[in-house]
Amino acid sequence: MRLITRTAVCALICLPFMVQAHHSIVVHYDPADVRAISGTLESLIWRNPHTIWVFSVEDEQGGRATWRAEGGSVNTLERNGLTREMFPVGEPLTVIGPVSRSGRNLMVAVQAVAGGNEYGIFPALSDELAEDLPPETQLTLTSAAGYVISYEPAADLFRVWTPVDFPATGVRPLELPLTDAAQSSLDAYDPASGDLAAQCIPAGMPSMLDQPYPIEFIDEGDRITMRVEEWNGVRTIYMTDDGADEEVGTIYGHSTGRWDGDTLVIETTGIAYPYYNDAGVPLTQDAVVTERYTLSADGRRMDWSVTTVDPTVFTGPTTLNGWAVWSPQIEIKEFQCVE
Repeated sequence: MRLITRTAVCALICLPFMVQAHHSIVVHYDPADVRAISGTLESLIWRNPHTIWVFSVEDEQGGRATWRAEGGSVNTLERNGLTREMFPVGEPLTVIGPVSRSGRNLMVAVQAVAGGNEYGIFPALSDELAEDLPPETQLTLTSAAGYVISYEPAADLFRVWTPVDFPATGVRPLELPLTDAAQSSLDAYDPASGDLAAQCIPAGMPSMLDQPYPIEFIDEGDRITMRVEEWNGVRTIYMTDDGADEEVGTIYGHSTGRWDGDTLVIETTGIAYPYYNDAGVPLTQDAVVTERYTLSADGRRMDWSVTTVDPTVFTGPTTLNGWAVWSPQIEIKEFQCVE
């Protein structure tokens, strides 16, 4: 892998690129202040939702300062071929990425150099992602989480899908038609206490869809099960009137599905989750969320959209979009989060 410059890192993070967990990078870290900091790796916490790199740095007075860097999730790093053994404790380490807005010795590890090798620790922030499918003769691409996969045309929706593009509302500028009450709530949002992901609290609908991890659709006849790798999420989509009251008042709400031609349409109500996204935009139980999942004619991509109507929060419907591909080698992995 190539080691990108501080300028290049800043350019990538300042643009609307993706992060790898349900938690807003730009809220805590300054994309205009990107540094390359060298020191000695003291400890490595290899866990979800983010790996933690603790390293000591010699200051100008000859003393030592401790820095803490936040890297990508274990699931993503392992899919990218990285293991914790590649980063021996006690050895030199250089970390490149944006530093804390608060002035503390905290940063995001976009890239790292260890043992003479260069690694993408937040691959999705260090590589430009394809915005469309490559030519039909090229059946490899970079996923939304930054690892390269081979993919194949799919015959139906029922399989594991790897996101290539997703909304990433924690990073991308997002113009939303907020009501005055919702804007006041957003202005009062404190990420230090409101960032649920940092507390290992799973995301609910529709925020759970705004993520770069694999998802799976399982056909169970009168219902469809959706599995989302992040937070080990499992939703039930009822395709009949059975279970009409089930899951109302949960973080996923009650979801009913139907087929519109080859498009799966899902309507969800009764969501008991406080946020529309991971940047503090509120959500109420009055929200009605409509999803649409469509397989392309050649089976090479699955496009999705989610439209939310919540009169208390929005003055009109809001829609997010993304797309994914089927990579047979990708399976849903266990997502173990440690606060």
